[in-house]
Amino acid sequence: MRETTRKTYKLRRTGNKDAIFLMLLFLVSPCSCKGDANSTFHDLDMLDELLKNYDRRALPTSHLGRPTVVSCEIYIRSFGSINPETMDFEVDLYLRQKWLDERLRKPNLSKPLDLNDPKLVKRIWKPEVFFANAKVAEFQYVTVPNVLVRINPSGEILYMLRLKLTFSCMMDLYRYPLDSQVCTIELASFSKTTKELNLTWSTKNPLNLYENLKLPQFVTKFVL
Repeated sequence: MRETTRKTYKLRRTGNKDAIFLMLLFLVSPCSCKGDANSTFHDLDMLDELLKNYDRRALPTSHLGRPTVVSCEIYIRSFGSINPETMDFEVDLYLRQKWLDERLRKPNLSKPLDLNDPKLVKRIWKPEVFFANAKVAEFQYVTVPNVLVRINPSGEILYMLRLKLTFSCMMDLYRYPLDSQVCTIELASFSKTTKELNLTWSTKNPLNLYENLKLPQFVTKFVL
């Protein structure tokens, strides 16, 4: 059985105007860290040492006999193209995942390490998370691959990437223009069961909408 997490929004038409009710998240921007070049090189050397015997195929908690807990957050940068003809909508979002990997715990690190080199990113274990109801997905490469892995001295991992997706939404329009539609954004593990991987929403503001986002012909309201 696959682990699935979902959030919803409602699209309601009232008279000549449309209203969207959204349940959305807050994405905490990465903190700024101070440190000199020498300490950074030293930290990278320690990371190379850690990765020598690191097996990215094994889950961080597989040796403990319990599922690895991964908390998720979503920040929606843009939202639109709600199309009743094709029954879908487009979203530009940041997906943010956190988990603890004690194999990468290194208290001697002078600061968290931010990695955006695709080769280094591929060397650590990452949850196989995908959007179950996405019809089309594009990874963002402008101007560099939009991916970040932050390794904290405690072994906590932050994995963040930016995606542009088209989600399927089966709309029932028989009450148009007074109809109310509910669409989902479904997040799931592709190959792991709940005995291996436990997906959860972040306890603090897991979903948020860009504050200056505007939709033509729609009035937006938030539901937390």
